[in-house]
Amino acid sequence: MNTDAAPDHEWMQVLPAAPSSLRAARTSLADWLSQQHWPPDDMDDVILAVNEALTNVIDHAYPADQPGPVQLHAWRGAGSIPETRRVTVAITDRGSWNPAHRAVDSGGYRGHGLAVMSGLTASLHIQRSAGGTTVILVGNDTPI
Repeated sequence: MNTDAAPDHEWMQVLPAAPSSLRAARTSLADWLSQQHWPPDDMDDVILAVNEALTNVIDHAYPADQPGPVQLHAWRGAGSIPETRRVTVAITDRGSWNPAHRAVDSGGYRGHGLAVMSGLTASLHIQRSAGGTTVILVGNDTPI
């Protein structure tokens, strides 16, 4: 949900790091991107990349029985060339990325989230600290 205090060019949401938050985050981000008149294909890329980052928080940042908060903050800005724009999304947790939190995958189908996020965005940055982790996704240029 876009907070009342956030300007039109920003979107913020705080959710519990739980699987039930994935749909709410996707829906709210899609609504905001639609309000920004984002092209549908570019919107899909951003939403999928954010979903991957949020899934990583759910799987790795907190113990499954103690989901902490995750903050999502998006803003639109100028693109890398004139007449373009970009969206940047920061996904921040306050947990500790512990391998013991990892969801079990005996089939080997998991573990590709960072590659997916990287392939869907212009850049991916991960900032880790003792206070948590922030993943910053910078979308691809889209026409104004």
